[in-house]
Amino acid sequence: MRQEGIAFLPLTLGSVPAETLALLERRRGEVPLRIEADDAELARLGEEWGGRLLAWREALRGELERRRVVSQFGETASTFVLVGWLPSRDLPRIEASLREAVGERALVRDLPVTQETRKLAPVALSNRALARPFESLVKLQSLPRYGTLDPTTLMAFFLPLFYGMMLGDVGYGLLLLVLSLLLLRRLKAGTASDILKVMAVGAGWAIGFGFLYGEVFGTLGEHLGLRPLWLDRTEGDNVQTLLLLSLAVGAVHVTLGLVIGLYEALREHSRVQVLDAAACFWAFLASYCSAGQRPGTCPRSWPPPRPAGCLPAQSCSAPRSASLACSSGRSSSLG
Repeated sequence: MRQEGIAFLPLTLGSVPAETLALLERRRGEVPLRIEADDAELARLGEEWGGRLLAWREALRGELERRRVVSQFGETASTFVLVGWLPSRDLPRIEASLREAVGERALVRDLPVTQETRKLAPVALSNRALARPFESLVKLQSLPRYGTLDPTTLMAFFLPLFYGMMLGDVGYGLLLLVLSLLLLRRLKAGTASDILKVMAVGAGWAIGFGFLYGEVFGTLGEHLGLRPLWLDRTEGDNVQTLLLLSLAVGAVHVTLGLVIGLYEALREHSRVQVLDAAACFWAFLASYCSAGQRPGTCPRSWPPPRPAGCLPAQSCSAPRSASLACSSGRSSSLG
């Protein structure tokens, strides 16, 4: 049988098949218990050493970063030179701190930003407190190039607006607002905290649109005596109005992106980008105007208080989203 590749069971398992099966069954029953014991041991070790290991890892990262920065110094026996970037607004504070620490032995020079160094300049976003939580969402995609427009303010306006228009319910908005505020009390500053703040802002817009639509947990607001301040979404006659309103807001958003893209292309003096942005903008504008002249495209009446023009049936894809003017940074040398 060995010549045929068939091996015998080890003698330790027993010579009788019934004994062997019983032994295997017993061992199979022991395996989950051993796994549970190992998991408990790992949990104990994690609780005992997890905090220390994380602290050691952060300390090592800081030491590696310090050594990486030190390696960029120019040094002689009596002096050293450090070249780096910092926001322009922080330059006086850095000079004052150095003067307080070492007196007149430190010399700080504000180096001009050339066309070559501009490509290497880091980007630091700087916005007002209301728009600051949206910076985390911008960073999740990609930071704008140095010297270009900062899209954080635009995102801080359009994102909650879109969210409020879609949800538009007082009850659900209040639930989302309370949940966001409760979670914010448990989290420290960071990306998760910023996202919760964005959710809270969107919840505020949802509550506002909920009063405009007269909705509390759907149609419950009607039974509670709440009446729409502007538009009843449950009425079938208002479906076209909602569709046109959504298209109007989207058209403003896309048009603004195209205009900003064209402006950035003109600033960079790039003929290819200028032609690309201009062609897309005029194509979008042409489709907008042609849709307004097409029979049956525009409704006879427009329920909202302000009349709105017809919207395009099609539009060209917008170029890269408008990048955003980041805070000016300057290179400075310390010697």
